[in-house]
This record gives sequence, structure tokens and C-alpha cells, in this order.
Amino acid sequence: MKVKLANSGTSTLFVERAYVDYKILDSLTMTIGRQPSTDGPGMSLRQNTPRQATYPALLFDGNADGIVFTANAGNIAGTLNDTKFRVAYGKGFQKDDAQYGFMANNNDVDDLDVLGLFAETSINSETMGDNLLVLSYVNATGFVNSGINDTNLGDFNLAGLYFENNKAFGTNLNYFVSLGYSNGKPNGKTFNMQGVPMPLGLIDGSGTAYQVGLRYDFEAGFKLGYEYNHGSEKWFSFTQGSEDPMNKLATRGSVNDLYGIYQMDINQFIRAGYTMIDYDYTGSGYHFGTPMKTNDEANRAYLLYNVKF
Repeated sequence: MKVKLANSGTSTLFVERAYVDYKILDSLTMTIGRQPSTDGPGMSLRQNTPRQATYPALLFDGNADGIVFTANAGNIAGTLNDTKFRVAYGKGFQKDDAQYGFMANNNDVDDLDVLGLFAETSINSETMGDNLLVLSYVNATGFVNSGINDTNLGDFNLAGLYFENNKAFGTNLNYFVSLGYSNGKPNGKTFNMQGVPMPLGLIDGSGTAYQVGLRYDFEAGFKLGYEYNHGSEKWFSFTQGSEDPMNKLATRGSVNDLYGIYQMDINQFIRAGYTMIDYDYTGSGYHFGTPMKTNDEANRAYLLYNVKF
């Protein structure tokens, strides 16, 4: 269980993950609770951590409550190792959840149901080294613009392909590639938002995104990395819960991210970096409205000291 403290004004305990694995069969496991769904594949190199979550971060980065069934197919044809198939079900919003205040017990609002199908494996190759391949599909029905209105706006589909290779080909090079596809299907309903002169509905149409990254680990604990991601006009994914203050993976535009890491010891490291975002369209990270062309930019230089207890 991973606990986070927050000043919510209540006695509520917030947890980032708290789940139970129950082995139904030797090859079938059920996971129920708050899933390991934050800081997933695509985040580990920059965060200097092992894999933290099940789902690629380009598609999903946030807290998720639900139930997941994992079937372990093991090795396939001597080519694929540690192959797993997953079916996940959860709710992004419940009409009887008091967290949403005026939406609670609102019979005019349907729950936001989320169904996910995932397959992951690694390629059996001595020269390639440690690697991971993930295929993802997510269907969300009854999308609600939580906290602003009490209207179901439509449905959303996400699909993704992710590959990473650590210690590639016997070197100190680590890299990954992540591809994403999103598609919004509005139901015609809209809502009014203060300060916006026109009604807003769910994004109508498809978006794409990709993320690539590499990191080279030098001797004496120094690591140098670079990441780039790009999202199209209507790109949207479930990254609103990201701890990244710029939520860079939601960007409708281009992001360049350069960083260096100095590993002081097994429990401490320092990371310095510079992130440059060039927005091509407005509304990054929002699932409603019509994106408009823009030339906005956002830049951030940072210095992070990370220690584990």
C-alpha cells in the first residue's frame, strides 16, 4: 500500500495504491482495489525507478479503483517470455460517490465504466537484453465532465503499443517507444462553462500521440537522458492524475525533455532537467471543447533531490 497525505479538510485517508492479489489458479490471478496505475512504463527512465505500474503512462497515469484478472501464459513458442493477458474493469466516476458533492445520488448521470484489455510479453533475445512489449485497449462509456456539470457527454476509446529495452545489446543504453490512439464519440449533449461563450461537448474524432526516450548510464553513477513526445490536435488520454506539474504526455504539440541524474547511493539521487513544450492546439489534457490553433510555449528548469527511506 502506498499512502499520500493531502490537506483535504477532512479525515479521509488518500492512498495511491492499495490492492490485494488473489490467486484463483496457478495461471490466473485476480487483483482488486486501488490498482498500480501511476508512473507506468515510459516514466521509469526519467524517474530512475524500476517499473511502478501496469499500464503505459502515455495512456493512463492516475489513481484507479477496480478489478483486474491476469492470465499468465508463460513462454510461447520459445520466442516470447513471461506472457500475460489482462482484463480490467473499473469506474472513473460513480453517481453515488459523495466525493463529487452535487453529483452524488444524481439519477440523471450514468456511471463512467472503464473496460481495458492488455497483453504484455518480452522477446527472447540474448543480444537484445531486458525488454517489455505491451498492447493496450481501453473503452470508457458514459464520460462525465466531473466537477463542472452533471451530463454524460459520450464514450472514449484508447489503444496503445509500447516497447522498452534496457541494457540494450549488452550496452548501458536504455530506450523506449510508446504509441497512442484516442477516439471520442460524443452523444450530442453539451454543457455551459463559465467564461466560455459556446456550449461544450466531448471531443469528436481521433487523435494520435507518440513518446520516445533514451538514457545512457555512465560509470560513477551519472546518467544522461532525453525524451520527446508529440500529440495531435484531438489527442486525449487519462493522465490527469500525473504527478508531472506540466502533464507533458497530454500535450497537443511537441515536448523536448533533457535531464541528467547523479546516483549518490542506493537510496539517493539528484536529477536536473529542462523541459520545453510547444503547444500546437489548445485544450491539452481536456476531453471536451474544440481545439484551436495556438503558438503557446511553456519551459521549465528544475533540480530534484530524491531520497528513499
